[in-house]
Order: sequence, then structure tokens, then C-alpha cells
Amino acid sequence: MEIRNIGEFQLIARLTAGKGYDPSVLLGIGDDAAVFQAPAGGSLLACTDMLVEGVHFLREKTPPAALGHKALAVNLSDIAAMGGIPRQALVAVGWPPDCPLEYAEGVYKGLYALAEEYGVNIIGGDTVRAPVVTINITVIGESRGKAVGRNGARPGHLLAVTGRVGAAAAGLALLRAGMEEGTGESTKKGTAEAGAEGNENSGLPAAVKEDLIRAQLFPVPCLRAAAVLTAAGAVTAMIDLSDGLAGDLRQLADASGVGALLYGDALPIDNHTRAAAAFLQEDALRWALYGGEDYELLVALAPEKTAAAREKMKAAGVAFTVVGEITPAAEGLRILQEGRIAPLKARGFDHFSPSS
Repeated sequence: MEIRNIGEFQLIARLTAGKGYDPSVLLGIGDDAAVFQAPAGGSLLACTDMLVEGVHFLREKTPPAALGHKALAVNLSDIAAMGGIPRQALVAVGWPPDCPLEYAEGVYKGLYALAEEYGVNIIGGDTVRAPVVTINITVIGESRGKAVGRNGARPGHLLAVTGRVGAAAAGLALLRAGMEEGTGESTKKGTAEAGAEGNENSGLPAAVKEDLIRAQLFPVPCLRAAAVLTAAGAVTAMIDLSDGLAGDLRQLADASGVGALLYGDALPIDNHTRAAAAFLQEDALRWALYGGEDYELLVALAPEKTAAAREKMKAAGVAFTVVGEITPAAEGLRILQEGRIAPLKARGFDHFSPSS
């Protein structure tokens, strides 16, 4: 069945049936506007992100549950980067009339699964006809203390990242190479169309492919890591890694009015990412710097608080790696690699750049 066969309002009812809210929501889906309680004290945070078929994803390469998951995850990552807690979400979707109803249901399955995991209420949105699948989500969160911006880094502060970098770009490269074949069911998350199993002759282990493709399709917002860091009082500036480490570092440095020296040899590029780069004859460092979509956190913090922050992150089970230092603005952005310092080309994803 296609979406055109069911109509707008039945589609909305079908995609949102049986979903409830926590007590903060006074009026949800079905009215002209949602009503929810504002937090007592603190601040409200708001962010929005749009995913457009053909620009941000290819439908034939993206299981529907992955699309729903990622559309919400990228917004939750923005809330994490502010040290906040996500609470409510508005979902606006454009569907081609010939889009299979099963695909739309799969998108909402992934969306609601992530929302339930992090206690986020889907309280409204919009549904329209569109030439390609387009999803725009707005998330409203709260900050119980002072929100963390990008503008607090100062010369002498250290730079650190959570998790690993380059894995999502590696996963994208594998998808573009048609190497979703042979990955396990957990990557496809219940969808049959993402590729058949059993191809072990590609030269890259199935577990490696599955891990990296999952990093691309199902990013994990670093809300827990952000909560630990902000509670420790160590973070002076923070940004999530959506457009690539180099580009996002540039944004943090520009907002803070500083320069930075990145330790290229210290970047947490894991063995799976390096194996994929070797197999595809790609550069793992390039993926780490410019690939984007890792949705890890890049933070600036005072040197005297770094050890304590690292211990707290270790106790929380979160990898945390010092990858550079903040310098005076006049020094610009540079990278230290194999004992040599060179200018860092700080490009990132740009929707209007011919190279993006």
C-alpha cells in the first residue's frame, strides 16, 4: 500500500497510534499547538535539523528505522552539546505520494524507539506531500544550570573528544561501495532490503562492516557523556561532531576567538576504521578530520580539571581522549603530526559548497 491510498489524517493516526507522553505534556498531537510545562528554573533549549532524501541520505541505502533514528539522534546530539536534557520533539515530514506505507511506518518505528530510550515526547509536527522524503525535527530541551556554548575556550585549555572519530565516514564509504552485503541483522534492524547475509569473501570481516555501517546509520547521541562532563564542571566549550572534526573545531575556535593545535597522532581512530580505510584504499585521518557524522563531543577544558574529568568518564564507560590544545587566535588552526606542525585545513560539510 502507498501513502496516497490512506490519506494524510489516517496516516498521522496510524503512525502515532498508542503513543503516550510523560506528565510534562498537557496537550499533545491533535490540536493546533502542543502544551507542555516549562521547567522550574534553568533554561529552555531549542534546535532543529532537516534530512532530505538525495542530500543527506539515499532511500535505497537507508533502512527506514535508521532514517527515523538518525533524524532524531542528530537533534539529541545538539542538545547534548549544550549540556542539556531533551524533553519534547516536533516532527515535520514530507512524503512522496508513492512512498510505501510500510516505509513510513518503519521510519516512525525507529523514531519512537529512540525517543522512548531517552524519554523524549513526540508532541506534534506536520505531514505534507513532497517530491522526496524530507524529515525536519525540532527538539526542545532544558538546561538545569548554565548551558554550555562554543564560546568559552581560552588559550591554555585542552581539547578532548568522546568516543572515536572517522567511523561514520567509514560506514558511509562502505555503503557507497555496496558493502552492506554480508552485515548482520542488527545493522538492518529488521529490514530485509538492506542487503543479504553470507558474503564473507569481501576481504573485510562482516563484524567490522556491521559496526561501521551502524555508526553511520544509527548514531548514538552523547547525552550521558555530556551530563558527566557538565556535572564535573570541567567543560568551558563544547560542540558535537556533525560536520567533521576539523570543521567543527573551526566553529568552536571562531566562537571563542582562539586558535588551536590538534594532535593528529592522538586522534581516537579505532582498528575497524583503519581496517576499512586500508581495504578501500582511503585515508583514515581524512575520514576523522573531514568525514563528519560521528556525533561525538569535542570539548575544551581547563588542564587542572582534565584528569578528574577523564576518571569520571572512565567510570561512566565513555572513552575520552585529549586531542589538542587551545592557542592564541593569531596562531590559527594547526595540526601536529609525526613531530611536525602544519596548518589545518578546517573545512567542514557545507550545503552550498560544490564539494559537499
